[in-house]
Amino acid sequence: MAVVLILLIGGYYLYNSKPKPTYVNDGTNTPTIDSITPAQLQVGTPVTIQGKYLNGFEGGTDIWFENTAGESGVIEASSYAPAGAASLTLTLPSRLCRQSMGESGAPCPSYLDVSPGSYKVFVKAWSFSSNKVSVVVK
Repeated sequence: MAVVLILLIGGYYLYNSKPKPTYVNDGTNTPTIDSITPAQLQVGTPVTIQGKYLNGFEGGTDIWFENTAGESGVIEASSYAPAGAASLTLTLPSRLCRQSMGESGAPCPSYLDVSPGSYKVFVKAWSFSSNKVSVVVK
């Protein structure tokens, strides 16, 4: 009798507890970028992207930078922790691979040099693309 009562009470609390959202993408949600900081980016410095559903398959996420000429390059990131699904921090490199290499292990065939100017940033997680957010690289 005591075991049944404990299970009922435990089940009640489990059923009625409300977990905090983690925004883990299970492949059915479109990623959303809410903000990118700092306001002006510099090569070699940390960049933080805040949003929702930013993680892709096994935590893999592609962060794309598109310049005003329409050329784009990607930073491939992994965020296995649920907290990473709402926030990604990466370092902006001086050049970006022009295509996502995934886990192929193959070398990047062509690079885009990151030069000062305006870029649009978007995230690809699973097969979904996020909204584009404008940034400036100094």
